[in-house]
Amino acid sequence: MPPVSDRERLLELHAQLQQALQAGDWSTVAAVDVAVRQCLEVLAGRSELDEPTLAAKRLLKQLHGEGLQACADECERLRLLL
Repeated sequence: MPPVSDRERLLELHAQLQQALQAGDWSTVAAVDVAVRQCLEVLAGRSELDEPTLAAKRLLKQLHGEGLQACADECERLRLLL
């Protein structure tokens, strides 16, 4: 099996995060968040990223921001229940 490109890895993380957010599966969101951090740490060590990889990174960043808002909304919902 050929190695996965940085772009493919970012797109896979995007798909996993999107699915977890849609399902409201906060445990999986947390696990994907850890994987995103690890991936970004690896990418930070690269000299330069090509445009397709940068585009995938931007997509993931946008979704991650939406995930942060969804998490804040869920925290507020739970706070109100308490």
